[in-house]
Amino acid sequence: MGSVLSLQNQNLDPDAPGTPLRVLLADDHPTNRTVVEMILGVVGAEVVSVEDGAQAVDAFKAQSFDVVLMDVQM
Repeated sequence: MGSVLSLQNQNLDPDAPGTPLRVLLADDHPTNRTVVEMILGVVGAEVVSVEDGAQAVDAFKAQSFDVVLMDVQM
């Protein structure tokens, strides 16, 4: 079973001061990436999008993220 991330206690107000939620998004389908970027952009998240697992590993090694969203069927 997977785990569920609760953002209930996160400050997701895009106008609030502080550090935005950093999200690594890995999906091979461009439309899926665009939809998730739009949704997370509304709440002020900073999204780094990649197209495949190798790029996700490289991005994860190079930067710090609060959340990783990854398509499991890439």
